[in-house]
Amino acid sequence: MATQENEFKREINTFQLTLIAVGAIIGAGVFSLTGIGISYAGPAAFMVYIVAALVGIISTVPTMIAASACPTTGGYYKYISRFLDPTLAFYYMWNRIIGIFSVSVIAMSFGQYVQVIWPGVPVMVSALGAVVVFVTINFFDMKFIAKANKYFVYILVAALLWFIIEGIPKVDTTRLQGFFDKGFGNFVTALIMYMFALDGASVIINMGGEVKNPRKAIPMAIIWGMLIAGTIYALLAFVATTAVDFKQLIPPVTKRALPLGEFAKRFMSPAGFVFFISGGAFLAILTTLNAAFMVQGRIFWAAARDGIFPKWFAQLNKNKQPARVLIVVAIIVALPIVFKLDLAFTTLITLVPGFIFSMLMPISVLFIEKKFPNLYKKSLMPLPKVWLYLLVAFSISVSLLLSWNGILKIGVKNLYYFAGFFGLGTVYYFFMVARMKKAGRNYRDIKTDYDKYWIEEEAKLAAEAGK
Repeated sequence: MATQENEFKREINTFQLTLIAVGAIIGAGVFSLTGIGISYAGPAAFMVYIVAALVGIISTVPTMIAASACPTTGGYYKYISRFLDPTLAFYYMWNRIIGIFSVSVIAMSFGQYVQVIWPGVPVMVSALGAVVVFVTINFFDMKFIAKANKYFVYILVAALLWFIIEGIPKVDTTRLQGFFDKGFGNFVTALIMYMFALDGASVIINMGGEVKNPRKAIPMAIIWGMLIAGTIYALLAFVATTAVDFKQLIPPVTKRALPLGEFAKRFMSPAGFVFFISGGAFLAILTTLNAAFMVQGRIFWAAARDGIFPKWFAQLNKNKQPARVLIVVAIIVALPIVFKLDLAFTTLITLVPGFIFSMLMPISVLFIEKKFPNLYKKSLMPLPKVWLYLLVAFSISVSLLLSWNGILKIGVKNLYYFAGFFGLGTVYYFFMVARMKKAGRNYRDIKTDYDKYWIEEEAKLAAEAGK
């Protein structure tokens, strides 16, 4: 059974999509984690960023295959529900309710940076202000959103490049001595952290219904987004370890690793430093916040159309944006901010289950070829089964590594809270299924409710192959 015509407009080209990917990747992580990574990897930190980008691209290949073969809006949820299992897709979406708190982390990070420059402004005020502004931006049509994002990313990249430009004349390569003295174990620890900083490009697969030529544009935007961000990050780390005596900025001298802004203070001009913080740190956070609202709105919109959440949420506004879902998302985002939850704690409760459930996405890719063989063959990377299974296993391994790293820090008590939350989700699931049956629907029938675009493209390719 095919869904009705997608209500979103295909207005985003490959370049605009790449900029959305770059904006989604470059966030607060590069400013907070680069110094920490240097404390573990030392002068090899820039190499860690290069490896992290390559690992990120490889682990995202199954996701790119799905987006190239069967582009759709709300891709994460749609692939799990159509190609794996609707019940697992429900629990994936139930977990995404917690996952919305990841947007809260972004907003709170912005509030903290604002307070550095204007100490009198409470974190809550600036964080909630950012939420209101970017929810409002996402009420407008996609052309306006993409245009605003484009200029944000231009300024952001210019600010990061200015850090590099001012640092290059002060580079002292003798500071690279003892390149691997920190050891392989510390290199891997830094790699895990830098993968957090480079995460984000794959979220654009959730915008497949709004992209021109999505089967090529989405994978290319992910690859280019990762390469651009990874290259900039590596250059930032190289300058940070060679333009200043980085050993004075990491433990045991200061007892804690300093953020990238502290490295910038040592060699940047006053005007350059202000531009780096205001154009770099601020916009890095805000472009990520913008992408987060775009993606969350579309995933929950897709789930609401299937009946997981009230269909009232699936209504688009006059600009073809999921405004009702965005309002609910914004309210949930505001909760940790209003109740002043700890930033580190809020990060952990979103990342730990998030990485565990993210394993469902690459697994679902294994079943695309069986249902849409021609679309799979015409995808950007129609890998043989052996290679596809190996890549899926690699992607799952990366998710396990990242989630285990978080579980070790989160504590047993919070795991009990997770169990309670998913227990509540189970109660809601049976209520939802019963409600659908009463209305004459079977929730699990969504497994064959394929996008009209998939069906039409598969039929077209099949006809071409038969000629």
